[in-house]
Amino acid sequence: MPPKKDNDDRAYEVHSICRKRIHRGKLQYMLKWNGWEDVSNTWETSESLEHVRDHVNEFDARIKSRIIENLKKRNKEKASSSRPFITNQPPRFSKEEEESKEKEDKKEDKKEKQEETKDDKDDSDYDVNVKVSPGVSGGAQIQTDLN
Repeated sequence: MPPKKDNDDRAYEVHSICRKRIHRGKLQYMLKWNGWEDVSNTWETSESLEHVRDHVNEFDARIKSRIIENLKKRNKEKASSSRPFITNQPPRFSKEEEESKEKEDKKEDKKEKQEETKDDKDDSDYDVNVKVSPGVSGGAQIQTDLN
């Protein structure tokens, strides 16, 4: 395991920086030490890494470039998969066709209204008086008189 800083006077060389995190509000980097196994990697605060600022800057630049590449890749995928929005669509029908279609629709509406009124007249041939009186068990009984 890498040095215990308080009681060890030996100098340890940083091989590389593996990861980055914010722990308890402080920025930390995981360091890989030269000559040590991965299990000996340690988290160090950014303040304690002033002597290896070059490694830190290189790591940050590498991470930033990866993020930018991934964002560009995602944007390309989104652009290629989505259907482009067409703003100037040609009209589906000519003006004459649209006008004739509107006339046909009006005629159909008029016919439907005439049929509805005819049905209403047919239904009005009967006079029905409905009397509702309370039943024994709280329900309602209906009496109808057809004239």
